[in-house]
Amino acid sequence: VTCSGQTEIVERIRGSRDAYAVQVERMSWQYHQSVENQMRNQIKSAQGQALQCQARQNELLQAACRQEELLQQLITERRRSQEEQRKLVELNQGLQSRQRLLREQLA
Repeated sequence: VTCSGQTEIVERIRGSRDAYAVQVERMSWQYHQSVENQMRNQIKSAQGQALQCQARQNELLQAACRQEELLQQLITERRRSQEEQRKLVELNQGLQSRQRLLREQLA
């Protein structure tokens, strides 16, 4: 092989090596882009899940508040019902006593 032939071969090897280096660099860049895109997608997914959890937490807190209000109303109404029942019993007993007295007076 002549000197010019060797130079040509060396130039082709250098060209191939440079092309390979450019290809490796491009593939490396694509890989890093792919990793970054996957991470961005995972971030978006995690954010979406966090928002869903927050919404569910709010729903649960609102339900708990409604139930607390209802419980307070139930306690109040039960007390009122018991008080009204007590008054009814007293009134009934009073009326029975009065009727008994009236019957005794009529007899």
